[in-house]
Amino acid sequence: CRGFTVLSITDPVIIREIDNLRKAQKDLSTSTILGHKEELEKEETVKAIHKALQNYSATSLDAHGIGFEKLIAKLFEVNGYDSYILSKQCGEDKADADILTINRSLLGDEFTTAYYIQAKHYYGNTGDYGLTQIKEYKKQLKKQAENGFVELKEKDSDQTISVDINNIRCCFITSGVFTDDVKTSASEHSIILIEGEALAKLIFDN
Repeated sequence: CRGFTVLSITDPVIIREIDNLRKAQKDLSTSTILGHKEELEKEETVKAIHKALQNYSATSLDAHGIGFEKLIAKLFEVNGYDSYILSKQCGEDKADADILTINRSLLGDEFTTAYYIQAKHYYGNTGDYGLTQIKEYKKQLKKQAENGFVELKEKDSDQTISVDINNIRCCFITSGVFTDDVKTSASEHSIILIEGEALAKLIFDN
């Protein structure tokens, strides 16, 4: 209405019109509207990344799961970690981890942190096989620890780093979705879980 027009706030027609404008978010500032639009577009992009992650033909990832492992390794690298794709013979029996990431501290090895990651490319529900592998690997690490420290090799070097066993975490990352049983078991064994949609958001944010 014109600036000099006085409206009666008790008029039900006016009240209804104001309510409609608020519901349609047409009473917001341009910057707020753009902010909402940006957030919606971000949500749609994250969903698209998640969908693509579950379908190898929709990505340029290397085949047979190695591409997914490289993607996870890269995600840690852009956050300052040294990342290694591990040998398939790195564990004993069922024990297995696909990736090792190390965040080297300038304060000394006792402040350095590391993550062993089991990565599974799945569509839909992710079973407990990968969780069993990383749980067994965690047990293997405890056996390897001498005086509470595990010797880890530096990337592209013969040098080793002594990392406190308490500063080594184990993770299970999937492009799919974890079942409730997997979530319960992982929580009981202090295994970090990251599933498809959360992974897609991390990729988008980074």
